[in-house]
Amino acid sequence: MNPTTAVSTSLVEQWRAHCEEHPRRFVAIRGTHAARRRTERWEEQLIEQFTSDDESIAQRAVALRSLIELRQATARDVATFFDVDPRVVVASLSLLPLPRPRTTRISPAAAVVREPAAHIRAA
Repeated sequence: MNPTTAVSTSLVEQWRAHCEEHPRRFVAIRGTHAARRRTERWEEQLIEQFTSDDESIAQRAVALRSLIELRQATARDVATFFDVDPRVVVASLSLLPLPRPRTTRISPAAAVVREPAAHIRAA
């Protein structure tokens, strides 16, 4: 293991401990053991990408947004942990296109308001 990997592994461990210490601010990784392992590896890659000086600003911003979405954290919480000015985090996130809103399609038949049966009087 090279020194860079050791530092990033230590940072990943500190991040996970921090997330576990603050369960109201960070969502725990859930799922089967295999799914958790895949998600944890992805989280490690995101942290390495975000903290790497070799990555472009756009790639670091994508990693940051993915990390925020993964743990359902705020940009301020992530900025505080990684000791980054929150304004820098907001500026880097503003470079990214907005996520597409999730919409559900409603059929016209489902959109019709129906009166409950209790309001119908017998003749």
